[in-house]
Amino acid sequence: MKRLFGFGGKPDASHQAGRVWTRDEVEAKLIKASPTAGTALIARLRPAVRLIASPMQDQRIPVGATKFGGRPDLPRDFAWPSWRNPQDEVRPLSFYAQISLDEINTAAPAPLGLGAAGLLSFFCDYAYDGLNGITGLMSWEQPGCRIIHSLATGLVRYESQAMEWPSGSLAAFPIWTRPASIPGVKLPDSEFDGLDAFDRAYESSIAGSSTSARHQAGGHAMFIQHPVEVEVVQALFASDEHGRVDPERWKAARVRVPEWRVVLQIDSDNGLDVMWGDAGMLYWAARQEDIDQDNWTNAMFNFQCS
Repeated sequence: MKRLFGFGGKPDASHQAGRVWTRDEVEAKLIKASPTAGTALIARLRPAVRLIASPMQDQRIPVGATKFGGRPDLPRDFAWPSWRNPQDEVRPLSFYAQISLDEINTAAPAPLGLGAAGLLSFFCDYAYDGLNGITGLMSWEQPGCRIIHSLATGLVRYESQAMEWPSGSLAAFPIWTRPASIPGVKLPDSEFDGLDAFDRAYESSIAGSSTSARHQAGGHAMFIQHPVEVEVVQALFASDEHGRVDPERWKAARVRVPEWRVVLQIDSDNGLDVMWGDAGMLYWAARQEDIDQDNWTNAMFNFQCS
């Protein structure tokens, strides 16, 4: 059975929020769930922010706030991003979400390492069939995505120049995220079951837990097929123009995987009436060194579905 990374199955949207666990509680419950891997999982915990979406008219969402879809908030002199695809079409990128670093840093349980202040805006020319837009599997697709970092002042709400997605507010809640596995550590089935139970219980503890959609900033990504960082490095450094991974190039490129991290994941969301392929997830990733230098020009997109 394929195991979806992260915090277990999607909870019942009618569930009422409980109290979010502290890191000490997360650590204690991980040790209990998996005595074999618990200590290693604890050492690799990363802080993140779960983003709970609520449909809302764009004009009701303050300029500069964390939100999904609608129209983006950008500097007045901003040039809308576009790219030229292999069919020689110049295509504007669609706006998907923006996150206020002030808001998510305040909500996070520990520093996220995504920047101190301002607004991150996420664009891409995603296409499920990959015919005109991108899926994030080939290096030539990189210009078809963009992360824009803007100052929090002097922003205006821009009219969209591409597909405009339904708008919604995104409320930030603190979580700790674990890796899917520990290299070289084999678990008995009982501990896989224990970690699945831990994930479901933790998911249910998240505030506002009508969390059928798992949008997230920072932390370990909830991947569906393979670790997002692996797919990003394969796409950029080890794949041909059709997305086929060359084993020799991958052998040399895999050392780059730890350099990358997922900045934002946007889930399929029935509440917002958006679906990415077959209940898939959209990801934007960047090298941590680039993030630390406020250099977003090398960001990469990844799409996964079941």
